[in-house]
Amino acid sequence: MTTARRPQPVGPDGLRVAMTPLPTPRGNPFIRQLATELVAGGCTLTGASLRAAWHADVLHLHWPDHAVSRDGWSASLRGATKVVLMCAIVRARRRAVVWTVHNLRPHDRRHPGVERMFWPVFTRLVSGCVFLTAAGRDAALAALPGLRHARTVVVPHGSYQGVYPDFNGSDDDARRSLALPADASPLVFFGQLRAYKNVPGLLAAFAALDDPAARLVVAGDGPDEQLIATVRRAADLDDRIVVTGRVADDDVQRVMRAGVGAVLPFHDVFNSGSMFLALSLGRPVLVPRTEVFAEVRRGVGAAWVEFFDPPLAPADLARFARTAGDLVASGATPDLAAFAWPRLGAQIVEFYRTLVPGRRVAAGRGDAG
Repeated sequence: MTTARRPQPVGPDGLRVAMTPLPTPRGNPFIRQLATELVAGGCTLTGASLRAAWHADVLHLHWPDHAVSRDGWSASLRGATKVVLMCAIVRARRRAVVWTVHNLRPHDRRHPGVERMFWPVFTRLVSGCVFLTAAGRDAALAALPGLRHARTVVVPHGSYQGVYPDFNGSDDDARRSLALPADASPLVFFGQLRAYKNVPGLLAAFAALDDPAARLVVAGDGPDEQLIATVRRAADLDDRIVVTGRVADDDVQRVMRAGVGAVLPFHDVFNSGSMFLALSLGRPVLVPRTEVFAEVRRGVGAAWVEFFDPPLAPADLARFARTAGDLVASGATPDLAAFAWPRLGAQIVEFYRTLVPGRRVAAGRGDAG
Protein backbone atom coordinates (compact mmCIF):
# COMPACT_ATOMS: atom_id res chain seq x y z
CA MET A 1 0.00 0.00 0.00
CA THR A 2 1.08 3.60 -0.60
CA THR A 3 2.35 5.37 2.49
CA ALA A 4 -0.22 8.08 3.21
CA ARG A 5 1.00 11.66 3.60
CA ARG A 6 -0.82 14.05 5.90
CA PRO A 7 -3.63 15.66 3.87
CA GLN A 8 -3.70 19.43 3.76
CA PRO A 9 -6.93 21.06 5.01
CA VAL A 10 -9.29 21.95 2.19
CA GLY A 11 -9.54 25.71 2.04
CA PRO A 12 -11.90 27.94 0.07
CA ASP A 13 -9.88 27.26 -3.11
CA GLY A 14 -9.85 23.50 -2.63
CA LEU A 15 -11.08 21.68 -5.72
CA ARG A 16 -13.88 19.11 -5.60
CA VAL A 17 -12.77 16.20 -7.76
CA ALA A 18 -15.08 13.35 -8.83
CA MET A 19 -12.89 10.52 -10.10
CA THR A 20 -13.42 7.10 -11.60
CA PRO A 21 -12.20 4.67 -10.63
CA LEU A 22 -11.61 5.44 -6.98
CA PRO A 23 -8.73 3.69 -5.19
CA THR A 24 -9.34 0.24 -3.71
CA PRO A 25 -6.95 -2.05 -1.79
CA ARG A 26 -6.71 -4.50 -4.69
CA GLY A 27 -7.08 -1.95 -7.46
CA ASN A 28 -4.45 -0.35 -9.66
CA PRO A 29 -1.74 1.25 -7.47
CA PHE A 30 -1.55 4.15 -9.93
CA ILE A 31 -4.98 5.27 -8.73
CA ARG A 32 -4.11 4.85 -5.04
CA GLN A 33 -0.97 6.91 -5.41
CA LEU A 34 -2.68 9.63 -7.43
CA ALA A 35 -5.56 9.86 -4.94
CA THR A 36 -3.12 10.29 -2.06
CA GLU A 37 -1.45 13.21 -3.81
CA LEU A 38 -4.71 14.88 -4.82
CA VAL A 39 -5.87 14.92 -1.21
CA ALA A 40 -2.43 16.13 -0.09
CA GLY A 41 -2.78 18.92 -2.66
CA GLY A 42 -6.00 20.18 -1.07
CA CYS A 43 -8.60 18.45 -3.23
CA THR A 44 -11.67 16.70 -1.91
CA LEU A 45 -12.19 13.40 -3.70
CA THR A 46 -15.43 11.54 -4.40
CA GLY A 47 -16.60 8.87 -6.78
CA ALA A 48 -17.97 9.82 -10.19
CA SER A 49 -21.75 9.77 -10.56
CA LEU A 50 -24.50 11.90 -12.05
CA ARG A 51 -25.08 13.43 -8.61
CA ALA A 52 -21.39 14.13 -8.11
CA ALA A 53 -21.22 15.80 -11.51
CA TRP A 54 -23.57 18.53 -10.23
CA HIS A 55 -21.09 19.49 -7.52
CA ALA A 56 -17.62 18.67 -8.87
CA ASP A 57 -15.10 21.22 -10.08
CA VAL A 58 -13.30 18.45 -11.94
CA LEU A 59 -14.55 15.14 -13.33
CA HIS A 60 -11.41 13.02 -13.77
CA LEU A 61 -11.74 9.84 -15.82
CA HIS A 62 -9.31 6.95 -16.23
CA TRP A 63 -10.07 4.16 -18.69
CA PRO A 64 -13.46 5.41 -19.96
CA ASP A 65 -13.19 2.52 -22.43
CA HIS A 66 -14.30 0.23 -19.58
CA ALA A 67 -17.76 1.79 -19.90
CA VAL A 68 -18.08 0.61 -23.50
CA SER A 69 -16.48 -2.83 -23.03
CA ARG A 70 -18.96 -4.49 -20.68
CA ASP A 71 -20.26 -8.01 -21.12
CA GLY A 72 -23.52 -7.09 -22.83
CA TRP A 73 -24.32 -4.58 -25.57
CA SER A 74 -27.06 -2.94 -23.50
CA ALA A 75 -24.78 -2.67 -20.44
CA SER A 76 -22.11 -1.02 -22.58
CA LEU A 77 -24.64 1.41 -24.04
CA ARG A 78 -25.80 2.33 -20.52
CA GLY A 79 -22.21 2.79 -19.41
CA ALA A 80 -21.41 5.01 -22.38
CA THR A 81 -24.55 7.06 -21.82
CA LYS A 82 -23.72 7.60 -18.15
CA VAL A 83 -20.19 8.80 -18.96
CA VAL A 84 -21.48 11.21 -21.60
CA LEU A 85 -24.17 12.57 -19.27
CA MET A 86 -21.68 13.14 -16.44
CA CYS A 87 -19.36 14.98 -18.82
CA ALA A 88 -22.19 17.07 -20.26
CA ILE A 89 -23.37 18.12 -16.79
CA VAL A 90 -19.87 19.17 -15.77
CA ARG A 91 -19.27 21.12 -18.97
CA ALA A 92 -22.69 22.80 -18.72
CA ARG A 93 -21.60 24.07 -15.30
CA ARG A 94 -18.37 25.44 -16.86
CA ARG A 95 -16.25 23.00 -14.93
CA ALA A 96 -13.56 20.62 -16.18
CA VAL A 97 -13.62 17.11 -17.63
CA VAL A 98 -10.14 15.59 -17.42
CA TRP A 99 -9.07 12.34 -19.08
CA THR A 100 -5.81 10.61 -18.19
CA VAL A 101 -5.14 8.84 -21.49
CA HIS A 102 -3.75 5.47 -20.43
CA ASN A 103 -4.61 3.87 -23.79
CA LEU A 104 -6.26 4.85 -27.05
CA ARG A 105 -8.60 1.90 -27.44
CA PRO A 106 -10.07 -0.84 -25.25
CA HIS A 107 -7.91 -3.90 -24.75
CA ASP A 108 -11.08 -5.94 -25.32
CA ARG A 109 -13.16 -4.43 -28.14
CA ARG A 110 -16.57 -6.01 -27.64
CA HIS A 111 -19.08 -3.53 -29.05
CA PRO A 112 -17.74 -1.54 -32.03
CA GLY A 113 -21.14 0.05 -32.66
CA VAL A 114 -21.27 1.55 -29.17
CA GLU A 115 -17.67 2.74 -29.56
CA ARG A 116 -18.42 4.47 -32.85
CA MET A 117 -21.14 6.48 -31.11
CA PHE A 118 -19.22 7.06 -27.87
CA TRP A 119 -15.73 8.28 -28.78
CA PRO A 120 -16.59 11.29 -31.00
CA VAL A 121 -19.03 12.61 -28.37
CA PHE A 122 -16.84 11.88 -25.36
CA THR A 123 -13.69 13.42 -26.81
CA ARG A 124 -15.58 16.63 -27.65
CA LEU A 125 -16.66 16.93 -24.02
CA VAL A 126 -13.14 16.54 -22.60
CA SER A 127 -11.63 19.87 -21.59
CA GLY A 128 -8.22 18.64 -20.43
CA CYS A 129 -6.03 15.61 -21.15
CA VAL A 130 -3.20 14.21 -19.04
CA PHE A 131 -0.71 12.25 -21.13
CA LEU A 132 2.04 10.07 -19.69
CA THR A 133 4.45 10.83 -22.55
CA ALA A 134 4.76 13.48 -25.22
CA ALA A 135 4.85 10.72 -27.84
CA GLY A 136 1.55 9.43 -26.49
CA ARG A 137 0.08 12.91 -26.77
CA ASP A 138 1.10 13.17 -30.42
CA ALA A 139 -0.38 9.75 -31.19
CA ALA A 140 -3.64 10.52 -29.39
CA LEU A 141 -4.20 13.88 -31.08
CA ALA A 142 -3.59 12.24 -34.47
CA ALA A 143 -5.97 9.35 -33.75
CA LEU A 144 -8.68 11.28 -31.90
CA PRO A 145 -9.20 14.66 -33.57
CA GLY A 146 -11.99 15.47 -31.12
CA LEU A 147 -9.31 16.08 -28.48
CA ARG A 148 -7.52 18.83 -30.38
CA HIS A 149 -9.59 21.54 -28.72
CA ALA A 150 -8.58 20.40 -25.21
CA ARG A 151 -5.74 21.67 -23.06
CA THR A 152 -3.06 19.05 -22.54
CA VAL A 153 -0.30 18.32 -20.09
CA VAL A 154 2.38 15.61 -19.99
CA VAL A 155 2.77 14.13 -16.51
CA PRO A 156 4.86 10.93 -16.52
CA HIS A 157 3.74 7.64 -15.06
CA GLY A 158 4.74 7.58 -11.42
CA SER A 159 7.05 5.03 -9.86
CA TYR A 160 5.84 2.15 -7.71
CA GLN A 161 8.56 2.58 -5.10
CA GLY A 162 7.18 1.88 -1.62
CA VAL A 163 3.95 0.34 -2.91
CA TYR A 164 4.64 -3.36 -2.45
CA PRO A 165 5.85 -5.01 0.79
CA ASP A 166 9.57 -5.71 0.94
CA PHE A 167 10.93 -9.21 0.40
CA ASN A 168 13.29 -9.82 3.29
CA GLY A 169 15.37 -12.54 1.64
CA SER A 170 18.19 -12.32 -0.89
CA ASP A 171 17.90 -12.58 -4.67
CA ASP A 172 19.14 -16.16 -4.33
CA ASP A 173 16.34 -16.85 -1.83
CA ALA A 174 13.82 -15.43 -4.30
CA ARG A 175 15.12 -17.73 -7.04
CA ARG A 176 15.07 -20.78 -4.81
CA SER A 177 11.44 -20.04 -3.92
CA LEU A 178 10.60 -20.51 -7.62
CA ALA A 179 12.86 -23.56 -8.01
CA LEU A 180 15.33 -21.53 -10.07
CA PRO A 181 19.10 -22.09 -9.85
CA ALA A 182 20.73 -19.57 -7.55
CA ASP A 183 23.38 -18.76 -10.17
CA ALA A 184 20.90 -18.27 -13.03
CA SER A 185 20.05 -14.95 -14.68
CA PRO A 186 16.29 -15.42 -15.12
CA LEU A 187 14.18 -13.10 -17.23
CA VAL A 188 10.67 -12.17 -16.12
CA PHE A 189 7.45 -11.30 -17.89
CA PHE A 190 5.19 -9.66 -15.30
CA GLY A 191 1.62 -8.49 -15.83
CA GLN A 192 -1.76 -9.41 -17.23
CA LEU A 193 -1.66 -11.92 -20.06
CA ARG A 194 -3.32 -10.19 -23.01
CA ALA A 195 -2.95 -10.61 -26.75
CA TYR A 196 -1.33 -7.21 -27.37
CA LYS A 197 1.51 -8.06 -24.98
CA ASN A 198 2.79 -10.77 -27.35
CA VAL A 199 3.61 -13.41 -24.75
CA PRO A 200 3.53 -16.16 -27.43
CA GLY A 201 6.27 -14.25 -29.28
CA LEU A 202 8.35 -14.22 -26.10
CA LEU A 203 7.79 -17.95 -25.57
CA ALA A 204 8.79 -18.73 -29.16
CA ALA A 205 11.99 -16.67 -28.92
CA PHE A 206 12.88 -18.27 -25.60
CA ALA A 207 12.22 -21.80 -26.89
CA ALA A 208 14.70 -21.11 -29.70
CA LEU A 209 17.35 -19.91 -27.24
CA ASP A 210 20.01 -22.63 -27.21
CA ASP A 211 21.14 -22.23 -23.61
CA PRO A 212 20.26 -24.88 -21.03
CA ALA A 213 21.05 -22.40 -18.23
CA ALA A 214 18.54 -19.81 -19.46
CA ARG A 215 15.39 -19.30 -17.38
CA LEU A 216 12.11 -17.46 -17.95
CA VAL A 217 9.43 -16.61 -15.38
CA VAL A 218 5.94 -15.78 -16.69
CA ALA A 219 4.09 -14.08 -13.82
CA GLY A 220 0.45 -13.12 -14.23
CA ASP A 221 -2.92 -14.25 -15.47
CA GLY A 222 -5.71 -12.80 -17.60
CA PRO A 223 -9.15 -13.28 -19.10
CA ASP A 224 -7.98 -15.11 -22.25
CA GLU A 225 -8.15 -18.80 -21.41
CA GLN A 226 -6.63 -19.82 -24.72
CA LEU A 227 -3.60 -17.61 -24.09
CA ILE A 228 -3.18 -19.00 -20.58
CA ALA A 229 -3.33 -22.52 -22.01
CA THR A 230 -0.60 -21.56 -24.52
CA VAL A 231 1.64 -20.38 -21.68
CA ARG A 232 1.09 -23.52 -19.64
CA ARG A 233 1.73 -25.73 -22.66
CA ALA A 234 5.05 -23.97 -23.29
CA ALA A 235 6.09 -24.56 -19.67
CA ASP A 236 5.15 -28.24 -19.96
CA LEU A 237 7.43 -28.56 -23.00
CA ASP A 238 10.38 -26.58 -21.58
CA ASP A 239 11.43 -27.03 -17.96
CA ARG A 240 13.39 -23.75 -18.17
CA ILE A 241 10.06 -21.86 -18.00
CA VAL A 242 8.31 -21.18 -14.69
CA VAL A 243 4.67 -20.05 -14.67
CA THR A 244 3.41 -18.48 -11.43
CA GLY A 245 -0.17 -17.42 -12.24
CA ARG A 246 -1.48 -14.32 -10.52
CA VAL A 247 0.99 -12.79 -8.07
CA ALA A 248 -0.35 -11.43 -4.76
CA ASP A 249 0.84 -7.98 -3.69
CA ASP A 250 2.88 -9.51 -0.87
CA ASP A 251 4.81 -11.59 -3.42
CA VAL A 252 5.48 -8.99 -6.11
CA GLN A 253 8.95 -8.09 -4.86
CA ARG A 254 9.92 -11.74 -4.36
CA VAL A 255 8.95 -12.70 -7.91
CA MET A 256 10.54 -9.67 -9.51
CA ARG A 257 13.77 -10.10 -7.53
CA ALA A 258 14.00 -13.69 -8.71
CA GLY A 259 14.82 -12.26 -12.15
CA VAL A 260 17.52 -9.95 -13.40
CA GLY A 261 15.30 -8.07 -15.83
CA ALA A 262 11.80 -7.79 -17.28
CA VAL A 263 10.97 -8.52 -20.92
CA LEU A 264 7.99 -6.63 -22.36
CA PRO A 265 7.59 -7.85 -25.96
CA PHE A 266 4.44 -5.83 -26.72
CA HIS A 267 2.93 -5.56 -30.20
CA ASP A 268 0.98 -2.40 -29.37
CA VAL A 269 2.46 0.09 -26.92
CA PHE A 270 0.92 3.28 -25.58
CA ASN A 271 1.94 3.17 -21.91
CA SER A 272 3.26 0.42 -19.64
CA GLY A 273 2.79 0.14 -15.90
CA SER A 274 4.81 -3.10 -16.01
CA MET A 275 7.85 -1.12 -17.13
CA PHE A 276 7.61 1.20 -14.14
CA LEU A 277 7.02 -1.70 -11.79
CA ALA A 278 10.25 -3.37 -12.91
CA LEU A 279 12.25 -0.13 -12.75
CA SER A 280 10.80 0.71 -9.33
CA LEU A 281 12.02 -2.64 -8.03
CA GLY A 282 15.51 -2.14 -9.45
CA ARG A 283 15.21 -4.29 -12.57
CA PRO A 284 16.04 -3.15 -16.12
CA VAL A 285 13.61 -3.77 -18.97
CA LEU A 286 13.84 -5.04 -22.55
CA VAL A 287 11.22 -3.37 -24.76
CA PRO A 288 10.51 -2.80 -28.45
CA ARG A 289 12.08 0.31 -29.92
CA THR A 290 9.31 2.92 -29.89
CA GLU A 291 9.21 6.64 -29.22
CA VAL A 292 7.11 6.07 -26.07
CA PHE A 293 9.76 3.83 -24.55
CA ALA A 294 12.58 6.04 -25.85
CA GLU A 295 11.08 8.92 -23.88
CA VAL A 296 11.16 6.91 -20.65
CA ARG A 297 14.70 5.76 -21.48
CA ARG A 298 15.86 9.36 -21.67
CA GLY A 299 14.44 9.89 -18.19
CA VAL A 300 16.02 6.88 -16.45
CA GLY A 301 19.15 6.15 -18.51
CA ALA A 302 20.02 3.82 -21.37
CA ALA A 303 21.36 1.10 -19.06
CA TRP A 304 17.89 0.54 -17.62
CA VAL A 305 15.85 0.45 -20.82
CA GLU A 306 17.21 -1.81 -23.56
CA PHE A 307 15.63 -2.01 -26.99
CA PHE A 308 15.00 -4.79 -29.45
CA ASP A 309 13.83 -4.37 -33.02
CA PRO A 310 10.77 -6.60 -33.56
CA PRO A 311 10.35 -9.46 -33.93
CA LEU A 312 11.93 -10.50 -30.64
CA ALA A 313 14.84 -12.87 -31.30
CA PRO A 314 16.70 -15.40 -29.11
CA ALA A 315 19.84 -13.25 -29.42
CA ASP A 316 17.95 -10.30 -27.91
CA LEU A 317 17.11 -12.39 -24.84
CA ALA A 318 20.65 -13.73 -24.48
CA ARG A 319 22.16 -10.25 -24.71
CA PHE A 320 19.69 -8.79 -22.24
CA ALA A 321 20.21 -11.60 -19.70
CA ARG A 322 23.94 -10.82 -19.71
CA THR A 323 23.72 -7.03 -19.46
CA ALA A 324 20.84 -7.07 -16.97
CA GLY A 325 22.62 -9.63 -14.80
CA ASP A 326 25.75 -7.47 -14.71
CA LEU A 327 23.75 -4.33 -13.91
CA VAL A 328 21.82 -5.93 -11.03
CA ALA A 329 24.98 -7.56 -9.66
CA SER A 330 26.65 -4.13 -9.55
CA GLY A 331 24.10 -2.95 -6.98
CA ALA A 332 23.04 -0.01 -9.15
CA THR A 333 19.49 1.37 -9.00
CA PRO A 334 17.71 3.65 -11.46
CA ASP A 335 17.20 7.32 -10.62
CA LEU A 336 13.41 7.72 -10.52
CA ALA A 337 13.32 11.19 -8.96
CA ALA A 338 11.51 12.56 -12.03
CA PHE A 339 8.78 9.97 -11.47
CA ALA A 340 8.13 10.64 -7.76
CA TRP A 341 4.44 10.91 -6.98
CA PRO A 342 4.46 14.06 -4.80
CA ARG A 343 5.93 15.98 -7.72
CA LEU A 344 3.55 14.45 -10.28
CA GLY A 345 0.47 14.90 -8.11
CA ALA A 346 1.26 18.59 -7.67
CA GLN A 347 1.50 18.98 -11.45
CA ILE A 348 -1.95 17.47 -11.90
CA VAL A 349 -3.52 19.72 -9.24
CA GLU A 350 -1.91 22.70 -10.96
CA PHE A 351 -3.37 21.51 -14.28
CA TYR A 352 -6.82 21.29 -12.71
CA ARG A 353 -6.57 24.92 -11.69
CA THR A 354 -5.82 26.04 -15.25
CA LEU A 355 -9.12 24.47 -16.33
CA VAL A 356 -11.59 25.71 -13.70
CA PRO A 357 -12.94 29.26 -14.16
CA GLY A 358 -12.22 31.56 -11.24
CA ARG A 359 -9.34 29.42 -10.00
CA ARG A 360 -6.95 29.82 -12.88
CA VAL A 361 -3.20 30.15 -12.51
CA ALA A 362 -2.76 30.46 -16.27
CA ALA A 363 -5.06 31.70 -18.97
CA GLY A 364 -5.69 30.59 -22.51
CA ARG A 365 -6.13 27.37 -24.40
CA GLY A 366 -3.44 24.99 -25.58
CA ASP A 367 -0.64 23.03 -23.99
CA ALA A 368 -0.06 23.31 -20.26
CA GLY A 369 3.15 21.34 -20.38
